[in-house]
Amino acid sequence: MRRSLSLALLAPLALSACGFNEGLIIEDMKIRILVPREAATRVMPNGEEVTDVRLIGPVYFGFYADVRDDIFGYGHPSIGPVFNNQVGGDAYPYGGSSLGDIRYPCLEFLVCKVVSGRYVDFDEMVEWFGEYYEDPIVDSRDNEVTTGEYIRQTCFERMRVTGDDEIRLTVYEDRNEDGKLDHLDLDFVENADGDFEAEAMVWQQEFVEGFQLWGWMDSPGQVTGRFNTCNSAEGFLDQEYDNNFRGGRPHRDLLNFPSRYIRNTDWVASEGKEFQNWDDEVVLVLDHEVNQ
Repeated sequence: MRRSLSLALLAPLALSACGFNEGLIIEDMKIRILVPREAATRVMPNGEEVTDVRLIGPVYFGFYADVRDDIFGYGHPSIGPVFNNQVGGDAYPYGGSSLGDIRYPCLEFLVCKVVSGRYVDFDEMVEWFGEYYEDPIVDSRDNEVTTGEYIRQTCFERMRVTGDDEIRLTVYEDRNEDGKLDHLDLDFVENADGDFEAEAMVWQQEFVEGFQLWGWMDSPGQVTGRFNTCNSAEGFLDQEYDNNFRGGRPHRDLLNFPSRYIRNTDWVASEGKEFQNWDDEVVLVLDHEVNQ
């Protein structure tokens, strides 16, 4: 008797808790990112000037209370107290994400040099480093890799996967639904003005009226193509056969302390884009090249 009475009393309480409205606005927010053509143009180590989507590194973006231009000499979110002059203050983001992932690239040579959404296939990686950087990809025995299929099959073997959609370094879905897998299915696509545009989603973001979208692009290194935002001491551990290396992953505090990682030739948004409503159509423009 006592047991059934307890259950009867608990039922209304449970229903009341499920129906409580906390007043939070949490939505999947869609944004657009524009990278100027100049940011994807460079004289490569082979002496050739190229404009190529592969020069667009990972783009990190977040929502901040404010963006200023008087802290570091370029647009940057406001920061909290500075306890160490070598570190800078925390920017306290409300949330954020990236467009282009630093993932395990299956060969030690490629650690911190490859970002997803920039290559149609693995042959483009072989071409990029061998022809434009004049630094051919090599395997664990320092043998030159001449075909993309070798990288692909190495990924299959190391990761125990069977498809490009599980590796997620190259194009694996027909985003524009034209029946082909090509450059139009990459993260960034050239627009009519010659610049590069992309669409990105921030999943389940809590909306705060007036917060500002800001971000930056980590440009690949001039000589090696390495990304400064990549931590080569973390990520997938490859210890098979004669391999012993980590696959690399993004540093963990990129949105909190952007200034730690922003370097010359990186591109930042000179100003934040303010939101009044969660579904505002906002375009983040990375319009300023850092040169200090």
